[in-house]
Amino acid sequence: MNEKITDKQGISIIFLATLGSTLVLGTARPASRDAWISIIFAVIISLIMGLCYARLFSNFHGKNLFEICQIVFGKILGKIFIILFIWYSLLINAFIIRDIGEFIYIIGVVRIREISQVFTMTITILLCIYMTKKSVSVLGRFCAFFLPLVVFMIVLGYILSLNNMSPKNLLPVMYDGIRPIIEGTLSSISFPFTESIVFIMIFDSLENKSSIGKVLTKGVLFAGILLFIMAICDIMILGTNTLITSYFPSYTALKRIEVGNFLERIEVTIILSFIFGVFVKSTCYLIATCKGIATLFNLKDYILISTPVGLLVVSISYLLYDNIKELLEMTQFDTYNGIFFQIILFFILFIGAEIKIRKRKSIN
Repeated sequence: MNEKITDKQGISIIFLATLGSTLVLGTARPASRDAWISIIFAVIISLIMGLCYARLFSNFHGKNLFEICQIVFGKILGKIFIILFIWYSLLINAFIIRDIGEFIYIIGVVRIREISQVFTMTITILLCIYMTKKSVSVLGRFCAFFLPLVVFMIVLGYILSLNNMSPKNLLPVMYDGIRPIIEGTLSSISFPFTESIVFIMIFDSLENKSSIGKVLTKGVLFAGILLFIMAICDIMILGTNTLITSYFPSYTALKRIEVGNFLERIEVTIILSFIFGVFVKSTCYLIATCKGIATLFNLKDYILISTPVGLLVVSISYLLYDNIKELLEMTQFDTYNGIFFQIILFFILFIGAEIKIRKRKSIN
């Protein structure tokens, strides 16, 4: 099976996966009208993290994050790290799948919550399982093909919203001080920008392994620029009060579009973009989980376990929260969860890898 992807395909995967559920849930929510400032800081910090991810990856050619854990820490401690990263990828994927189930229910596509959850989440994960079985290279081609369409739909939606934008809604800047910006930055770092750690779990498939730094940083940077623009537009359209109370800021903003008496329902652009992003992101995390389990149990083919793992993701997603309000109240937990797995746990591995490499060089 061909598992190789090009730089362009890798950047496309990272771009769409970084957007993911952020397209409707938004990011840096604690910062409110200053979310755009938090996103700037978050992108800068995440680019630095991306370079660290890339260095770790490039020091162990042809290995993914799970295999690196075993090389650096040995069989016992390495397996503990693998289990932690498997749990991380499983949990994040469960949140992603639940997001789409809640979104479809709340916007009224399906008015019975249980049907929305069973139908929407199951169909989504089955598509992710199918893509996983087709291999990372097919996912890369899919993302490279559809990325221009996704960007076009988002940009078109906001261009048609220009008449609804009021720059006054951006003022006053930093009215509530620096604390909300710091909280927004931490939230945005955790979700979605340093979630790019998932790609060093699956990018042992990258055709040109020396370009991992370029792929990671470009993918996150381009997604960050788009999310930055979207955040500013949402604030100008909705204002602070509506922005804070809205479950899905971008969807709410684009829902207000009316061009004459003939062009409405432009919010479908953000819905379709959201579905594309969630599908790609969930597939990435499913592949990561399967590769982690395959490494843990020395399985030759991670694809064989994609179906049971995918169904496990759906099962966990049911248990996470009862409604969307509880999800938004879990923002602080998401922040701590992301910082622990995507930064602290990674840096323990990163430092261990640096020590091991230097010892190896000193011996040679």
